[in-house]
Formats: sequence, structure tokens, C-alpha cells
Amino acid sequence: MGEAGKLEIDERSANGRLVLELRGELDLANAAQLDRAIAQAESADRSELLLDLSGVEFIDSTGLRSILAAHEKLGGRGGRLLVTGGQPQVARLLELTGADDYLNIVSAP
Repeated sequence: MGEAGKLEIDERSANGRLVLELRGELDLANAAQLDRAIAQAESADRSELLLDLSGVEFIDSTGLRSILAAHEKLGGRGGRLLVTGGQPQVARLLELTGADDYLNIVSAP
């Protein structure tokens, strides 16, 4: 895993979709890094994007906001955002906030 407080994002293609694999912490300190990666994916005109959160150890409300905003933007232009629930803390946040009912949660990348 990455350093405490750090977010690493790897990009790859799988099953015809772009996958952003996140590792570390997604919070106020680095949510803009995810926003930039998503904007870059959108500029490449990808209709389906998968955020693989399986390596995310911590997420706060700012990180969740980035994910929800990406969901809205992609959906607004006919695209789709898929999200893996990830580790227990991340899955719990998605459940407690109701985001798991709103987002397209998939079990594996």
C-alpha cells in the first residue's frame, strides 16, 4: 500500500472500459488528483469509467463528493461510472451515506 495520506492512481483498459485503480487515501488533501484523472478520462471521450476502490484505505466526504460528481457528469452525457466498494471502511461509508444505492457498484474490476 501507499504512504499514509497519499493517493496513487493507475490507469488501464479492461473489458472495453477505462479503469482508474486507486490506492491509498482519498480525502481533502488529494481529491483534486482524482478530479483531474476523471476529467482526463472524460476528455478522451470514454463512455464508461470504472473506479477501482479496492486499494483505498480511507475516504472522507470530499473524496465521496468527487465520486458523486463524476457519476453525475458521466451520466449527464450518456456515460456510466462504475465503482468497486473496496475495503470495509470504504464500503461502510458508501452504505451509510446511501451512495451504494445511487452509484453503480460492482463487485470486482
